[in-house]
Amino acid sequence: EYVSSEQYQKKATFYYVSATKLSNKILLKTDPTRLSLALNVSVFYYDILQEERKATEIAKQAFDGAIDTFEKTNSNDINFKDATVILDLLKENLLLWTEQ
Repeated sequence: EYVSSEQYQKKATFYYVSATKLSNKILLKTDPTRLSLALNVSVFYYDILQEERKATEIAKQAFDGAIDTFEKTNSNDINFKDATVILDLLKENLLLWTEQ
């Protein structure tokens, strides 16, 4: 059975939105898994769906939320190192996307 690219995009969007809603409910804003998901979703919106504004919004919301949370919590958290690596990637994408 042939499945079009558009069908894959719709399915991927559905699963990314579902995963994001779940991660927002159960994971901290600084959790590396939540940040990785936001990174992947934002790149999906930017590169696959060609929705640059939505991609930037997702990346910025994840970045700002994590930064605000880190400023209020203990940066000795076990996940801090992993989270900062992902935050750097989010920041790089935001800089690249807003330059264009």
